[in-house]
Order: sequence, then structure tokens, then C-alpha cells
Amino acid sequence: SRKKHAVLILLLLLIALVSTGLMTKHSKIEKRSRMTVVFPKNEPEDLSALQDGIRDYAYDHQVKLDVWYKEQMSAEELKKLIKEEKKNNSPVLEASQSEVVVQDFIHDNYVISERNPWTDYSLHPVEYSSADNTFQGKVSAKAAILVDINSNSVLYGKNEDKKMYPASTTKLMTALTVLQIMSVNDVVTIGNEISYIASDSSTAGFSKGQIVTVEELLEGLLISSGNDAAYVLAKAAGQAIFEDNIANEGKTFTEEQCIARFVLEMNRNVSDMNLQNTHFTSPDGYDDDNQYTTATDLSKIAIEAYSNAVISDICKKSSAYSDTLSKTWTSTNALLDEDGEYYYEYCQGLKTGSTGLAGKCLVSVGKKDDKECVSVILNDSTDEQRWN
Repeated sequence: SRKKHAVLILLLLLIALVSTGLMTKHSKIEKRSRMTVVFPKNEPEDLSALQDGIRDYAYDHQVKLDVWYKEQMSAEELKKLIKEEKKNNSPVLEASQSEVVVQDFIHDNYVISERNPWTDYSLHPVEYSSADNTFQGKVSAKAAILVDINSNSVLYGKNEDKKMYPASTTKLMTALTVLQIMSVNDVVTIGNEISYIASDSSTAGFSKGQIVTVEELLEGLLISSGNDAAYVLAKAAGQAIFEDNIANEGKTFTEEQCIARFVLEMNRNVSDMNLQNTHFTSPDGYDDDNQYTTATDLSKIAIEAYSNAVISDICKKSSAYSDTLSKTWTSTNALLDEDGEYYYEYCQGLKTGSTGLAGKCLVSVGKKDDKECVSVILNDSTDEQRWN
């Protein structure tokens, strides 16, 4: 039963923690423990109870705990597993370094750190309802949608479920994924990943060897639409995922592996949000036949981004000063330019995009009084049409 399994696992955890001396009263955890959990294959609902119990126990005793799950096995298999663990003192289910990029781990990490352990950092599905079409304007873009954020009502749609190239609007998901893994005050040293961008990419101006915060990188990503910032963040966050996994202790990973692991996490968020017509292959959204989204899916990503205080605060800025580069970035969103002809006082951001295949794209939020709407424009022909 669920209760028996929860009691059993907590007892096993207690034995493991006492024997390895990992209990501590410190708020920042430097040590960790690992345990392999065997659960009945025919009782999958028990897994949720075990996860809750493990998370609660780890928090109460302030330990960093890696838990590995393995489906039902025979007594002989279990004996072999225990024997191998004692002999090798390493995870039996450890993936080889060459496999780790393309294969997700079958374990969960419960990390007690400065982050609030009771906060749900995952993304969730956004369900829309239909509403009377009150929008009377003419939209020249090939795909578009207008959604009332407060009611999740679709006010207008044009080819809203057609797969389109996302261009730099991808960076909203990049930012969301980064902030699940890192904090704005984390410091990153820029490496060779800076050279991975296409030659015609928009850049924030970062260079190899510079030491920058995640916050500054996010500003370069969302305000200047820097593809260089996208790859630096992807590499740093992907590396953080690897390093937080006890199975990877002693291993090193290339920039390519770290970036690929980060993109995997982006697509995990896509799955968590039930975005069935979206897939990412890069953190910057550069044209790729296997990188696509829809106006509907992208509007849901935009709602998540707008609800994130860090992202929404950055996206509504018309400019930002970079201490590292000693320069001011100007937003690529003309709706935020108070001195420009397309300025819109109710605009709250969010993100532009433009490539040869994607055309002119814009994800924006408008807020007036208690009314908030998100609009998505994909593959418009000109900037004038995009802003209008």
C-alpha cells in the first residue's frame, strides 16, 4: 500500500543518512546521499506518495538527496543491484557520458538550498476557452492569436494552430527554463559556447572570458535579443543540471553536451505544458525545420513568462545598461520606444523575433486598467505591419 511504501522508504532513508553522517543543521547543504528505490510496477500511484515523503524528510533533516527509481525486479536482481552498489560505490543505473545528452536520467534530485523547497518551479498547462470575436482589426501575419489573460479566452485567431518558425520568441522559453535552474545572482564565466551562434545572429556583444551574472545575461537575451546570451545561459544551466546529479561526479561535459541537455529541459517544459505543436532545437530559436511552434502554444508560453516577475520586469524595459560591456542595450520592441512612431503606452513587452523563414514575429502583452491581453504575430511581412 502507499502508506507502507512511504514508511519503508523513510526507514531506509533514516538508516542511510545516519550511517553516512549526512544529517546537518546548516541551511546550505554541501553533502548528499543517494538511495535506490524499488517500487511495484502495478502500483504506480504509490510513487507520488513516496516522492512526497522523501521530499519532506530531506527538508526536515536538511540533506541533499538523490533518489533513483527502478521498476519492479526479482529478488536475484535486487541482490545483484545491492552487490554492485557496494562494490563500485556508484549508481548502478548510471548512463555513460556519451549517452547522457540524448537520454534523460530516471531519478529525481531533491535539493535543499537557498531556493524555497515548497515552491513549484515547473510549468503547467494553460487551458483556453472560446469567446465572442470582438477584434475587428485586419491582421496581415500568416498566424496570430489574441487572448484575454485573466479569463484565458481566445478573442481572435488566424491559423493559430499552424506550425510556424518561432525565431527569437523562443527566448521566452529559454528564460523560463534558465530561471528554473539558476538564480539571477549566479555568476557565469563565458566560454567557447559564445562561438556557436550563426554568423548573421543578433548579439548582445558578450565575449569569451567575461564574467557576468545571470540577470545581465537575461537582459542581453530579452532586451537586445542576443543569441550569444542564449547560448551562454544554455551552457551554464545545462552544466548546472549535470553537476547537480550525483551520477555525474568526476565527469566533465562539453559545451555541446551542456547545451543539448538544456534544450532537453526546454522540451520537457513543452511537454509539461502540453504544447503538442511545439519543439525546440536551440536556445536562440534560429531557423531549423525541427524547431516550430504555433500562435496558440506561443501565447501560452508568453502567459507563463509574463507571470514570472524577473522576465516581465526585464521585457517591459525599453533599454538597459550593461556594466560588463559599458553599453546600453535598446529593446528590439518598437512598441516600448517612447520617442518612436509605434510607441504604445499600454505595452508590457514581451519579445520580438525575425529570421528569413520566420518573418517578422511579435509576442506582446497589453494592459489597460484591469484588462490584460497577450497577442502573438507570426510571419508578418514588414516591421510596419508587425507593430500595427
